[in-house]
Amino acid sequence: MNAVPNPLLPLAAQPLDPDLSAGRQALEAAHAIGAHWWGVLEHLREADACSETRGGTLPVWARELLGTWRQQHEAHDELDRRHRDAVRALAIAEGDALTAYEVWTRSGARLDGQHDFLAQAEARRAELAGQHPDAFVARVARVRATAEHSDPALLDTLLGRICWAGVHFGRDGEQDTHTVQDETGRTITVPAGALMAHPAFERLAEAGREQVLFHAQRRAAGPAPERGLPGFGPP
Repeated sequence: MNAVPNPLLPLAAQPLDPDLSAGRQALEAAHAIGAHWWGVLEHLREADACSETRGGTLPVWARELLGTWRQQHEAHDELDRRHRDAVRALAIAEGDALTAYEVWTRSGARLDGQHDFLAQAEARRAELAGQHPDAFVARVARVRATAEHSDPALLDTLLGRICWAGVHFGRDGEQDTHTVQDETGRTITVPAGALMAHPAFERLAEAGREQVLFHAQRRAAGPAPERGLPGFGPP
């Protein structure tokens, strides 16, 4: 006997496709359920306010639970924002984050870069706005970490502000290597120890230093999660 479909669950909440990312499908299903219920609540509020036959039929306590039209739409916007952040966080965890957010000026100077989330870059832009009123956030292709080592002496040649671009986990007890990028877009990949011992480490953006130290602490605490794989920071 076929089960009666639940009218309160959208189609997106049906069983997951085994050939696709389970995490991504679960997020999409959760978002679809939230959006569906938002639509139900909006319909109730609209009918109570405008319907010729149903207008004014809801009790006061129900109207208070439903909130105002503005509150409902603010809640929907927040649902969408959190869904986007969750999808991006999952992409980063799966190694599929192909873009990052950077802060630039209209004259073509990059002030800060390689932020995972738009909110992080916007916060940094706000910090720099006093000195750079024309600063804006751009979404750019992410610089991936590479297994090819550069001569640590090249750290002396980095120009301007330095951003962290990724980590490559070491093999068989070898150090992790970190890729950094200067304002010209040039990248250098060096062992963690060489980077932390070089004066360029102090010029690295604060978020980048945190990433390097995070991976150093991870290595000190135990074996790497999976050797020889590129990464972009803490899960």
